[in-house]
Amino acid sequence: GGSRTLEGLRGAPSVSTPNLFASSSMKCLSSRGPREPFVLHGPELFFAPESCGVQSFVSAAAFMSNGFGGWLGWSEEEALNEDPSQDETALAPEPELTLLELQWIAELGANGWQEKLEAIAAREAELVPVIEEMRCMRVQQLAKLMRLHVESGELQERGCTELRRLVAENPENADEVANEALDAVVQAMELHIDIDGIQEMGCSILRRLSGRGGHEATVLQAAGVQVIRTMNMHVSNSLLQEHCSAILHHCALGSKGCAELIVSLCGHLAVARAMHRHNKVEVQEQGCMALSVLASVAMGAESGGGVQILQAMRSYPANISIQHHGCVALGSMAFYFAQDQALIVRAGGVDAVVQAMRLHPTCPIIQEQGCMALRYFGTRHPDNQTRIGAAGGVDAVLLAMASHPMFKGVQEQGLLALRELTAGHTANQLSAKASRHFKVVEAAVLAHGDPQIVAVGREVMSVIAGAPGFAPRPRGCFMMRFCDLQAPLVSCC
Repeated sequence: GGSRTLEGLRGAPSVSTPNLFASSSMKCLSSRGPREPFVLHGPELFFAPESCGVQSFVSAAAFMSNGFGGWLGWSEEEALNEDPSQDETALAPEPELTLLELQWIAELGANGWQEKLEAIAAREAELVPVIEEMRCMRVQQLAKLMRLHVESGELQERGCTELRRLVAENPENADEVANEALDAVVQAMELHIDIDGIQEMGCSILRRLSGRGGHEATVLQAAGVQVIRTMNMHVSNSLLQEHCSAILHHCALGSKGCAELIVSLCGHLAVARAMHRHNKVEVQEQGCMALSVLASVAMGAESGGGVQILQAMRSYPANISIQHHGCVALGSMAFYFAQDQALIVRAGGVDAVVQAMRLHPTCPIIQEQGCMALRYFGTRHPDNQTRIGAAGGVDAVLLAMASHPMFKGVQEQGLLALRELTAGHTANQLSAKASRHFKVVEAAVLAHGDPQIVAVGREVMSVIAGAPGFAPRPRGCFMMRFCDLQAPLVSCC
């Protein structure tokens, strides 16, 4: 991905194959504003056709700047003298012309552009009655029409709108759209990357399809690259960022292979950036949900996701979904990436998790995931054990177990957390023993109906109640097997 300026095109040889203007799946031309550099986006170099060459294209771009009332905002001289070191990461406003219109203008150079635009307008006028009739069409009819008139942005937007309506009205239509119209939706998004309406309707369709069980892999294979490209090209659009984060979350839940593919496409970085740019609760919630799954694949804290998750948890302490998935993501990072244990704790991960558990004492899923996160933070890490104890983590675990005596997940994760936090740590052991919740937890665990919980609980409680300063468990013992062979739970809630 990334972007390239005209600086990178100077002296580029003319392409021997005509019409290598750009792939249909990239946004080729945009402007940042008055007197800011011209930017080319996409994974491939942008070449003008053989008929005009690079310099002719620059002239055509400068001509458009004058002919369209300063649309590009700079002259040919300014374009050729731009500073290549200038930051290219800022968002470029979307162009007012479609990709195909720009291709025609570049091919024609400075001559014939008005006739071509008049022809475009005439074709759009002819399609007006057809577009009106699309309100009554079914899925197959809409898809056929969209494939037939790919150059019409208005028709593509109406087609996506009607397909979205059909899926929203009847969830059963989702299967038909996935089988008959998915390619048409993705093609519309690719060819008209600059039209917000098409991107929003298309992403809304993909979100509904991917959220319906069984279509995750299909959606990811057909539209995964385009979804991430949409996030990259519309960074300022919070609705698109929300939709795309939700799509990636749904697809990642499909299988580990889907999650790995998303990470290989840098989807986790796009989600983290969306959370950084937009503090809206919807974006933060979908971002946390996506990262909670992707964190189990190959997303370390250094990717920036951990920082954004912590910020979301601090910004929305009352949001159960953000707190739940935040605990899952932080715990997964600490479990799968040993180097992240210290990073997350130093960044405030313990305080965030303990606060979530304190603010939502009646929510068992937050209590369970909170215990799991604290467990992984402290596993064989004395410094983290001390930090967790000082932050009240040991008492938070005991309170969670005392408040939810019959919730198996809380009891399991609570016991495992206590075992890790008190192993070889006298202060935490004494803190657990002195807690007013210890006796309640001890009685509840020993009376639990699950024999495995009873066995583990009896060992943990007897050690905590005994002499201070017990040693970490040896490799191969029963507690080791029970504690270490459990990966973090990933929930789709």
